[in-house]
Amino acid sequence: MDWDLTLRILLALFGAASCAAAWYNIWTAKGNQKQASESRKLEEAHAMGVANKQSIENLESRMDGHEARTEKRLDQIGSDVAAVKNLFTDFLIENLRTLTRTRT
Repeated sequence: MDWDLTLRILLALFGAASCAAAWYNIWTAKGNQKQASESRKLEEAHAMGVANKQSIENLESRMDGHEARTEKRLDQIGSDVAAVKNLFTDFLIENLRTLTRTRT
C-alpha cells in the first residue's frame, strides 16, 4: 500500500507540474506573440520611415531641378524682354527720325 500511495502522490505532483507548465507556456506564448506583434509594427514603421525619407530626397532633388530650370527661364525671359525693348525703342526712334526728316 505504501507504493500505491507514493505512486498516487507522484502522479498528482506530475499532473500539477504539467498543468503549471501548460499555464506557463500559454502565458509566455501570449507575451511572445505580443512582442512579435510590436516588433513587426516597429519594422513596418521603420520601413515606412525609410520609404518616406527616399520620397523626400527625391522630391528635394526634383525641386532643385525645377528651381534651376526656373532660374534659366527667368534669365531667358529677362534677356528676351530687354531685346524686345531695344527693338521697340529702335523702331520708335527710327520712325520719329523719318517723321522729323519728312517734315523739314
